[in-house]
Amino acid sequence: MLDGKLHLAPITPTPQCVLDIATGSGIWAIEFAEQCPSAFVIANDLSPTQPSFIPSNVQFEIDDANEPWTYSRRFDFIHCRQHHCAIEERNLFTQAFEFLQPGGWLEMQELCYPIRCDDGTLSDDCALSKWSRLLLDATVRVGQAANKPVQYEEWMRQVGFVNTRTIVYKWPTNTWPTDGKLKTMGLWNHYNALQGLQGFTIGLFTRVLGWTLEKTEAFLLEVRKDLENKDIHAYWPMWVDI
Repeated sequence: MLDGKLHLAPITPTPQCVLDIATGSGIWAIEFAEQCPSAFVIANDLSPTQPSFIPSNVQFEIDDANEPWTYSRRFDFIHCRQHHCAIEERNLFTQAFEFLQPGGWLEMQELCYPIRCDDGTLSDDCALSKWSRLLLDATVRVGQAANKPVQYEEWMRQVGFVNTRTIVYKWPTNTWPTDGKLKTMGLWNHYNALQGLQGFTIGLFTRVLGWTLEKTEAFLLEVRKDLENKDIHAYWPMWVDI
């Protein structure tokens, strides 16, 4: 998506301290550390799923970014990608502002719901469109609204960030685009969506919306068909705020 870049924030060429929040597999932190040997990268997550063979300038920590931060240092760059509403953003922005060096940068990268379409091929009554709206409704009900990225820049400014800007990318649902780059992104995103569809739907639909498991599974069969349909030119908006 970023044409080979790991970030869009105009950070110093030789950052000293970097924090990667909700690092997941740790791949971003590892690649950043390899590209910027001047930096010491701290990467946190709730789960210890990161590899043990890592560059010497990376440190993985088991930590909850929702809790008060206790770092003894300030950072030149704080990065958070795809936390999927697991972290309360206003608190995250407040703590990030406190722990950044003067002139430091925070970068957020997050998918935003609902799924969009620019040419009318995603009808309101198709399963994919319904699924997207229902999933958003469920996340709103549990206080983790999946459309919060549209407010990130405003919230960042409210806690003191300046020179902020937002860039919105399109992640196609499959390989429907004619543009080569978007087609490749659609290929990867399509695989990712199909692999994760059940996992991030079942809990919200059954426990929050009150659907039965059988009804949810039957509905997802129709959603998968729409995800496969190249005549539906849908995409997820991907928000990058710096």
